[in-house]
Amino acid sequence: MFDKDILPFIGNYKLKEITRREIFEKVLDPITDRGAKTQANKTLSILKQMFNFGVERDLIQGNPISTVKKKSVGGLEKSRTRALEFEEVIQVFDRLPKLGISQQVIYALKCITLTGCRPIEVTGAQWQEFDFDKMIWTIPAERVKQNKNGERTHKVPITQNMIILLDELRAAFGYLNSKYVFPSTATNKSGPGEQPVDRHSLSRSISRKQEQLGVPKFVPHDLRRTVATRLGDADIAADPIVIEKILNHQLQGVQGVYNMQEYMEKRREALGNWSNKIKVI
Repeated sequence: MFDKDILPFIGNYKLKEITRREIFEKVLDPITDRGAKTQANKTLSILKQMFNFGVERDLIQGNPISTVKKKSVGGLEKSRTRALEFEEVIQVFDRLPKLGISQQVIYALKCITLTGCRPIEVTGAQWQEFDFDKMIWTIPAERVKQNKNGERTHKVPITQNMIILLDELRAAFGYLNSKYVFPSTATNKSGPGEQPVDRHSLSRSISRKQEQLGVPKFVPHDLRRTVATRLGDADIAADPIVIEKILNHQLQGVQGVYNMQEYMEKRREALGNWSNKIKVI
């Protein structure tokens, strides 16, 4: 965001010269005008953080956008509620391979659907994170959404269908000798396999092929919500606490303070039942 929308337009200004009007006209309004309202709100948030840092370090006397609200920039955001039905999941993964979408993207979308992990947690996966003796995938804290109490890794039980998916990935991309599970084969910035597939390529691929997929619009993160929702269906009926643990959500209230149980076997059972049901592999 800094490189694309901030620094090219106000990067050469001195701190004392930057006004709220300049920030709106040169940074925030152009983002909103291109239709990226959520991005405009995110940019507002990181600009506030930057200026607050400057105030704390006595580099600037005040934050010029301290009172600006999201509703004045990109507008109030509504939480997404899209969760795919079971039949939609089956249809999506039946059609994806026929639409010219890269293997890495399809495998990454399958991985999200099998685990309930966030797209950024999946696309950056490295082989060293997988313990096949304990059948646990440990996602390091730098790729995990942080809670207010500090860093925490995310441990994901490896199901049999995940083993099959990982074996197929090794067979397809092993020639690259990449440390990444979902390696990029692009060569514009680095050699093949030196970077993971761009997580934004998942949403771009789905967006381009939305009509051919034949289901109402969804984004990759909706697959995570789908997992959480379908795990609660009557045929799987996973405990809500187990679902929260699968999503790596912090338990609330008394549970969050006193319940240190990881529910790993129950998580493994729930994800195993789900992966056997959808058979996306």
